[in-house]
Amino acid sequence: MKSMSEILRELRTSKSMTQSDVAKILGLTTNAYQSYERGTSEPGCKALNKLADFYGVTTDYLLGREPLPNPFAELNLSNDDEAAVMQKFMSLPESFRACALELLRELGGAVKGTESVQPTSQSEPEQIQRSDTYTCGELEEIQKESDYNQDAG
Repeated sequence: MKSMSEILRELRTSKSMTQSDVAKILGLTTNAYQSYERGTSEPGCKALNKLADFYGVTTDYLLGREPLPNPFAELNLSNDDEAAVMQKFMSLPESFRACALELLRELGGAVKGTESVQPTSQSEPEQIQRSDTYTCGELEEIQKESDYNQDAG
């Protein structure tokens, strides 16, 4: 089980923010926020609620009492939001993405056969198309290859 300090550090780094940035947004001192991430102090109820709201997770998740937050809870998942969902999805830690991919694969299969997503080509990884089945590992490999090709190109 992860400690609150580890969870806070992961959430902050997944947003590519500094400790000072988060502290300023939440109305905390930088020293107070740093002490939460170091594990030398814990936030009170008000600060805990602010942190949970800011990171879009539950207080139970921050306290290490539930496994994963729902990273898409605040999104309206219409067709127009697909790009925003993909951007948010790719900003999640790898372990979250693996779980989300597996859940999406299962939900998609339950709703409409065995649908999954894959890039249409190596040169256009941001475009997706519906396909037959892919395992969670296969989708991760497709994404890793896509990331490699973007970095190389």
